Amino acid sequence: MTKWIEKLMQLLTWTVTGLMAVMAVILIANVLCRYAFGFSLTWSAEAARYCMVWIAFLGIAVLAHQREHLSVKLIEPRLAPRRQKVLRGGILCGSVIFFAILAVFGGILVLRTSGQTAASILWLPMNLVYAVIPLSGTTMTLSAVDEMVGLIRNDGNDA
Repeated sequence: MTKWIEKLMQLLTWTVTGLMAVMAVILIANVLCRYAFGFSLTWSAEAARYCMVWIAFLGIAVLAHQREHLSVKLIEPRLAPRRQKVLRGGILCGSVIFFAILAVFGGILVLRTSGQTAASILWLPMNLVYAVIPLSGTTMTLSAVDEMVGLIRNDGNDA
């Protein structure tokens, strides 16, 4: 499953990069329209905000997979290797539970917002905007489960 997860993370990384480019283009176009032509794009702030939400949730999934997210390493370095592994396993169990809850409740939010549209972008369904929540939660759950399997198989000696 690790190779599949790595390919998924590459796809998410490219998606985040693309969304950053789209957000930059939207904001630059709005500034250009405002100062060069005297009008603003009414939908630009909302579209940029939704891009930022997707960037944040997908970026969190990538960073959590790479173990580059914010963490405090006060206890782990002071433990013996076996206890480090047990601590890492406990953290991963808690992470899987949290990420699964995020995915489930995000899915419920997507279903509840079916039929609603964005305020200034009437063609954009809100459930599409919120779809990043269960997507990110599911991705992080799969990544954490994959890391737990590696830890159990003793591949996670660098814990």
